[in-house]
Amino acid sequence: MKKILKNVLLFSALIGSVNCLALPAAAVDVATASTSVMADAADVVYSGTCGAEGDNITWTYNESESTMTFSGTGSMEKYYVSRWDTDGYNNPSIVPEWLTDSRISVYQARIVVFEEGITEVGKMTDDYFGCENSQCFLEVPESVTSLDFSNVTNSLALYGLDGSWFYGFACKSYTKGNYSKRRYVSVGTAKNPVYPTSGSCASGATWTFDYRTRELHISGSTMKKSEFPDYPYKKVIFEKDFVPPENNNSQADETNDFVFSFVLRPHRDSNVYCYPNSPFANEYEKIKTITDEEDGTLLYADIVKCNYLPDDTGICGDVNLDGKVNLLDSVLLAKAVNGSVTVNDMQKKNMDCDGSGEIDIDDVTTLMQFLVHAVDLSLIHISEPTRH
Repeated sequence: MKKILKNVLLFSALIGSVNCLALPAAAVDVATASTSVMADAADVVYSGTCGAEGDNITWTYNESESTMTFSGTGSMEKYYVSRWDTDGYNNPSIVPEWLTDSRISVYQARIVVFEEGITEVGKMTDDYFGCENSQCFLEVPESVTSLDFSNVTNSLALYGLDGSWFYGFACKSYTKGNYSKRRYVSVGTAKNPVYPTSGSCASGATWTFDYRTRELHISGSTMKKSEFPDYPYKKVIFEKDFVPPENNNSQADETNDFVFSFVLRPHRDSNVYCYPNSPFANEYEKIKTITDEEDGTLLYADIVKCNYLPDDTGICGDVNLDGKVNLLDSVLLAKAVNGSVTVNDMQKKNMDCDGSGEIDIDDVTTLMQFLVHAVDLSLIHISEPTRH
């Protein structure tokens, strides 16, 4: 755990602008899936069972460290949430054992850890923490595929593995509605991700996804709406070569159903991007110019929105395509050079920082020199990258 804490702090210090969340010293590395509670002489530890099948899951509360750890396999017990709950959490007699254990005078856990092997947690409440109006920490492994923290009122730092089921749930949840108290923090990458970083569909289109930026890039032939990847993206970018499917809209106008579903506001207000004069952009422009047959007014111009990306002119060093060149780009460039992330053609173009036409460690060095004002990237010609 100390290793993860060190890595998180070093990475936060490097990129600066990323939320710096210090991993609590008592949190557990869910990636190792082999944590056990080791109490020293000063620790006060209590334990019991809490599985849907009885003893298939064990809870261990370390009072000295304000940490609750759940270990075992399978599903948790469904503890009472509300008498009106229709999912089986409506039995008021089923309450967490740690709240009724006479050995525990006051239950106050700020850190809750579920270990690898647990598959279903279900609905959580403040009963899992016991600390009202405080910053709490929740750590979830790759094996969990069912968990709902919407009934928890405390501020939560959500520690999980990129690409896991929990990654998707956490990122989707705290970006919908008023979830300012939720923050996802990565502790690694899932071994068998539910959300892989690339893929393709039967219709021919391909896509790439970045766990950190949560950018989804769509390129290639075409894609049906039913084939669009259900990812927790912040931004979706339709590349120049992406061709929207032919219109299958039953409306009388020429609205492209696929494009319209993405650019319609407020559902997709400002997180959809494409390139000028691309097939996607052409369909978008058609939608904007469709008029009412009776009065000639524009039907959709005020309710659709798509952002245009620079066409052919890249920004040297802007690897993450956010329009700026900073340490975030140097981190992403280094990962691209060692092959740990996948990048698109525009990113490759911007990565050629030394103007050699090849993407290698020299580009990382040049970008770092620029960031410390040792070189001027504006003097370097951006060329098309060499393809290997």
